[in-house]
Amino acid sequence: WVATAVMRTSRLELDEGVLARALPIAQKAVELARASRSPTLEVEALTLLSEILRDLGDTQGAITASERALAVCDAGRLAARVRGEVLRTKGILLRYVGRVEEAVDAYIEALAMFRGVGARRQEARVLVSLAFARFVSEQFEDVIALCMDAVRIDLGLGGRFQIAKTLSNIGQAYARLGDLVQGLSFLRRARKAEER
Repeated sequence: WVATAVMRTSRLELDEGVLARALPIAQKAVELARASRSPTLEVEALTLLSEILRDLGDTQGAITASERALAVCDAGRLAARVRGEVLRTKGILLRYVGRVEEAVDAYIEALAMFRGVGARRQEARVLVSLAFARFVSEQFEDVIALCMDAVRIDLGLGGRFQIAKTLSNIGQAYARLGDLVQGLSFLRRARKAEER
């Protein structure tokens, strides 16, 4: 209970944008979660620590926290969904530091985990992350295909949270391929979706 309370306090500081206060509290939450011998709590605390370190600009520290969370997932035999979330987070961090192929590997593993357990919403999120990594690698046809899959999943679930961003990615990919008409069409759809 103490670990959970400390973690929530750190999350509150993060949400308020007070990273200097959030960091030591998150570090304490990791210690308490480890002491409680709850792998689930420890992974949650490490993921929070990773997020704070990323926002502070310590990307390597954030990657290290993600790797520690993955080790706890493996040792604690946690649910594939939990491991998938940590992998997606790690992939984003790897992409930030230019390690795009490693990020792609993390996304693909996360995608397999989410598909294995039928976590469709998380599957759509990781498809968009994977698409962005492909965009960075200038594989624009892959971007379009991955984003279209994500849109289909989101529409099937009735969710529209990610759709504007995803449509925008499709539009930009078409534009990079030289199809400006199709690109502008998707960008207009993205703007309408965002306004809705």
